[in-house]
Amino acid sequence: MKRVRCSRGFGFTLIELLVVVSLVSLLAALLLPALAGGRGTAMMMVGASNVRQLQLANTLYAEDWDGLYMPGAVRFVRENLHRWHGIRETAGEAFEADGAPITAYLDDRGGHTGVRACPVFSPTLAQRRTSQEAFELGGGGYGYNNAFVGTRRVARWVGQEQIWEVRTTESGSRRSRFAQPTLTIAFADSAFGSWDGVIEYSFVEPRFWPQFVSQFRPDPSIHFRHIGGRANVAWLDGHVSQEVRSKSYWSGLYATDSREEGMGWFGREDSNAAFDYE
Repeated sequence: MKRVRCSRGFGFTLIELLVVVSLVSLLAALLLPALAGGRGTAMMMVGASNVRQLQLANTLYAEDWDGLYMPGAVRFVRENLHRWHGIRETAGEAFEADGAPITAYLDDRGGHTGVRACPVFSPTLAQRRTSQEAFELGGGGYGYNNAFVGTRRVARWVGQEQIWEVRTTESGSRRSRFAQPTLTIAFADSAFGSWDGVIEYSFVEPRFWPQFVSQFRPDPSIHFRHIGGRANVAWLDGHVSQEVRSKSYWSGLYATDSREEGMGWFGREDSNAAFDYE
């Protein structure tokens, strides 16, 4: 009878197993940053689409309202019940999207109402909503150039310096007033400092207060929260860019340092050129 020899199976030795584990760990270490970077880039692109949609809605609004952009904050000082992204009946309530200037002009496919939230800022919005510590809800983590686009202003000279006084907050400015729409900010990623970090804020503040002479500067609200320290910016002509912070400032009035929380401005010129009519 012929004997059949069974060949002995080959298995991994401990050393070989350790080598394989080491190689897998090395590959994972090399791939994870790339995967994380890809995810960050993807979220930044989603945010870019969101701010582009906001300015498209604003343009459609202007076409229906004789060339006037939507108001940013109607009777803000007296009432503070009506903002571009929401309205409310009393100052203690949250802003609701229904009835807001922008809502009817947003793409509501999928049953979504109101501004779509920035994917990077969504966890902050959710936490603030749950803890009921939100300053204002519904802006999605985006701010509007209310200083000029969302408010109508008139020029006045103080000595040798031109300032811009409020004419009305009942409407935004007329499209024809902006000499360079490709260089004028409409919307951007925004936030504001709180005692325990950042909160949502629905305006992007200019370098200087327009109604005062130039030494009076607001705390910045453009939030450079995306990968590479970038912020999505939608311009009046509808194009979107990703900008890197070049300057910041903290007045000391607020508990959180704007500089440490990623707020600031971009561009070399320290003026309101990216915000105003000229």
